[in-house]
Amino acid sequence: MFKRFNAPVFIVLLALLTHGPSSFGQSIPGFFEPATSDAQFPFYHGVASGDATSEAVVLWTRLSFSNEQVPFVAFGEVDVATDTAFSDVVLSLPVQGNNFRDWCVKADVSGLEPDTWYYYRFRIDVNTLEGPEQRTSITGRTKTLPAPGMLPQCGQWRAAAVSCLNFQSGHFNALGALAERNDLDAVLALGDQIYEYYSPGGEAVNYQRYQWPQNECFQEFEYSQRWLTQRLDPDMQAASQQYPWYVSWDDHEVANEAYGDGAQYHNEAIHGPYANRKAAALKAFYDWNPIRETAFTSSPDVIETDSLHCYRAFDVGSLVKLVMLDTRTFRSQWVSLSPDILAVALDPTLFEDSTVMAELGPALLSLADTSRTMLGPEQKDWLESMLTPQQMGVWNLFAQQVMFSPIPLADLSDAGLPSYPLSNPGNGIVDKWDGYQADRQWLADRFAPLSNPVVLTGDIHQEFALEVPDLAGGFVDAAGVQAGSLATEFTATSVVNGPRIWPLTEAAAQQIIPWLEHGDIDNPLSKGYTVLDFNLDRLHVDFVQVESQWARNTSQFLSTAFEVPADAQVPEGEPLRFLQELSLPLDASMSCAPAQPLTMEQWLGWNAPGWGHPGTPDGIGELGQDGQPHGAASGSAEIRLWIDASGQLQSDADLAEVRWFDGRGRRLAAPVGPGPWLVFARAKDGRTTRRWLR
Repeated sequence: MFKRFNAPVFIVLLALLTHGPSSFGQSIPGFFEPATSDAQFPFYHGVASGDATSEAVVLWTRLSFSNEQVPFVAFGEVDVATDTAFSDVVLSLPVQGNNFRDWCVKADVSGLEPDTWYYYRFRIDVNTLEGPEQRTSITGRTKTLPAPGMLPQCGQWRAAAVSCLNFQSGHFNALGALAERNDLDAVLALGDQIYEYYSPGGEAVNYQRYQWPQNECFQEFEYSQRWLTQRLDPDMQAASQQYPWYVSWDDHEVANEAYGDGAQYHNEAIHGPYANRKAAALKAFYDWNPIRETAFTSSPDVIETDSLHCYRAFDVGSLVKLVMLDTRTFRSQWVSLSPDILAVALDPTLFEDSTVMAELGPALLSLADTSRTMLGPEQKDWLESMLTPQQMGVWNLFAQQVMFSPIPLADLSDAGLPSYPLSNPGNGIVDKWDGYQADRQWLADRFAPLSNPVVLTGDIHQEFALEVPDLAGGFVDAAGVQAGSLATEFTATSVVNGPRIWPLTEAAAQQIIPWLEHGDIDNPLSKGYTVLDFNLDRLHVDFVQVESQWARNTSQFLSTAFEVPADAQVPEGEPLRFLQELSLPLDASMSCAPAQPLTMEQWLGWNAPGWGHPGTPDGIGELGQDGQPHGAASGSAEIRLWIDASGQLQSDADLAEVRWFDGRGRRLAAPVGPGPWLVFARAKDGRTTRRWLR
């Protein structure tokens, strides 16, 4: 049960815990219906790993049962080996799944060797129609970090950064493309892995990607079911399976434009107390992700929900210090500017209107109010204790959620006011660091003694490469005389999301923001991922885009690339931390990674149609030119199925049961449309088959 909850939280969570298994997203009729006859039962969501250190890693899977078969608790083991055949198992640990954790199973495995690739699998004891048996998951692959003070054996550390995975907006082709690479060491997920809102029309209809539940999430079982949908995506499964992930949340894991004690559209009359909603959402996040949670647990069944956060740090040997910041959990409420950015772009004379400026002026001044915080005192104390040169790396990577660099879009110094910053179109909300300038200056001041600080950002749905200016002074580009930038900043565009429209072009933005080296703001449908490759001499960054979101397609291309020379490589007297644009991508063949394990789709031996697909078909059945069905030879023990000329299902066996599924794995009462359909058939003599029919 939960610890240290207030009375309202207790009431909400007690109600959830007494609703039964279906409330926590086991079977969802017509959408996701596990069955023991399925090849991947009960591991429909694959496997994942995360928060790897030099000697430990968190391993994750999820168990799914039919509502009639949900046990009180499920027991099994996780195996870790150095080879895909598991002939060299280095350890096996007991694991268990239960309803409290929404049947998500996590094992924090320690005692591993540094800078080493491992394979892992879960084995769970289940009951089937044939009796008790042990089922095994697909094989995952993970990697530990180099030992403290050591450089990576390959001489580099290469990570992909992703953010903004809006299931309803299209396919996760960027994750599919990322999973096919074999040159990465890790994936950094910068937030918005799920979206709490529900869009029943438009994009969801176009892509046939419907989320569950079919409403906005505000209770724990709803957030859990949203994660259930997301992690059934085959491309997300493949990317999660191949590399360790370092995950953080942004706002949509809870609610749009979330801050410490509220969110833009949260309505207590509808959604209840915000503290309850936040606790429910973050509990689901911890259940469904391979993130270490020892700081918040006093036993496997106790999570202190009122203290959950996602800030933490990792040492990639001596090469990189990875600092994961939390810019949502503790922040003050944002300031909303009126007029918003679109209004002033359409009519710049609004800045000459005294009535407008009388309202806008105080709002702009409040952006620098020292009482407002992005990080909160607890996180700042943690950073203060850690940000010393002795504890940091050659490169110091600050992975976080929102744009750090200032984005001044209108100079209002003649009016005695700060610049008008980037605000959200329509509502004027300044949710980036421009809206929390005191904390930005506090963090920027702490970059000074560090070598090679780099800020990595999500949220904004587009690529950006910036040279973070001295926030207390002006900025002169690389042709000038400034000592250098405080840091560099790169953003990961969305894996897939709706368009983001800017009120100006990239060229126009660069005229007023000289530290903006690249921003694909002319591309409203930006989608892809970012690769960061660190070595002692330089940081190389590739912005990779995928070609389509309309259908599954992992074709990709280099949008652009940048290099940042390490401070030690810059001749004395020349400016530090300036970007150099490149035309060639990283060589993906330069890899020390071992063989990739089979993905769920490869393991099943067919193209998985999506969520809840009912197992491995035995083949494809079509009507041949001779009027006879393709498939098993006459006399075979296999059931033969085909569609006759009148559209009726035929078989050479006396069938006791027939189930129909569409191309997305959803149960049908009868075949609808031209197909293909997946048919599950059981003969009266007990034989079964699954077959595609057209």
